Amino acid sequence: MTIFVYVNTAKQVGDPEHIKVFANQHAADEWFKEHDPEGVAFGYELKAPDMKPHVGQAYKDACDNLIYLKKEQFQVTYYTWLVLAALYILSRAFPVAKEVLVWGTCAVGFISFFVLLNFQSSIERHRKRLASIYEDYFTERERKRLGLDATSTHRLVCGILSLAVLGATAFTAWVVYQPPAPGALE
Repeated sequence: MTIFVYVNTAKQVGDPEHIKVFANQHAADEWFKEHDPEGVAFGYELKAPDMKPHVGQAYKDACDNLIYLKKEQFQVTYYTWLVLAALYILSRAFPVAKEVLVWGTCAVGFISFFVLLNFQSSIERHRKRLASIYEDYFTERERKRLGLDATSTHRLVCGILSLAVLGATAFTAWVVYQPPAPGALE
């Protein structure tokens, strides 16, 4: 990042008006228009703290895990629906095993629900790690401008997927428990 420095040689060292530091060329130009039209600010490279390799690895790990966990939330929901569909088909092929299949349906639904909650917990842990890195390496203004917000929890997606899993489980358990329609293939 480049900052711009202006030195007013008419002021003594230590005087608040002796040195002006500007965050960018535009800020310097605006100040000069009003205060010193003949003045000039010189650009200097500001050294920001370099991200240490272990912090860079923690950042990459958090980002990779967030991407993976978010995809897996949808995969768990998808495969839960497939297993529930298979249990429904089995209930029609083997009506005598209805009780076992209802319990299997409930087990699949609750396991999927708890896996989704576990994924959400992991997502929040990785988001806290990202928030910490953003806080250490970006100013508040940069975080706002770049949209670097890792503090919100984003629980809505997990809630919707969890409801979809539990709703599909309840419906499948109810359908599996129903006797086959008269004349249905057995």
